[in-house]
Amino acid sequence: MKGILSFIGITLLTVTLFSCNKNEWTPEKEAIFKKDIKQNIQTKEKSILSDKQINYIADCIFEQIKSKNLNQDDTRKPENVEMIKKIEAECAKNSFINTLTNADVAKVWNPEINKLYKATLKNIFLENGLKSEQASVIADCTAYYLMMQNVSLADLNDPNYKDVILKTGTYCSEQLQKTTKMNN
Repeated sequence: MKGILSFIGITLLTVTLFSCNKNEWTPEKEAIFKKDIKQNIQTKEKSILSDKQINYIADCIFEQIKSKNLNQDDTRKPENVEMIKKIEAECAKNSFINTLTNADVAKVWNPEINKLYKATLKNIFLENGLKSEQASVIADCTAYYLMMQNVSLADLNDPNYKDVILKTGTYCSEQLQKTTKMNN
């Protein structure tokens, strides 16, 4: 009887050990995964991000990965790398929207950055055929509206934002033309 109980005990232990998915998320694995993400962000971003933003990004990445039914080992598979990069980028973008305070925004949109922002916009409009004076006025207007939409200085050079910039610039140009017609 003892032999059978020992056999059953060993069998149960073996089945339990080998049937457990070692790749499943556990609270411990989740904590380690998030800690690794945070350390990676801190190393890459060299303190550009606040702790609140880093925590947001780590939580967001984990939740997105988990919602796609990916396990810890799945994140390292070549077929998932591109998807993980997109998740990371989206979470980083959202961290700015969801964690910035008014004081943070004030730091980002200081007068020096604002001046550089307007100069960059002016160059974009000059490249699109506007005269210098027109480009300056439209850049000021466009800067205002883009900053209200939290389009960053780095976004101005991103091809994905070119349409938004040009549409906002067109709107500002139309407003300038209306104002000019009213004043004449």
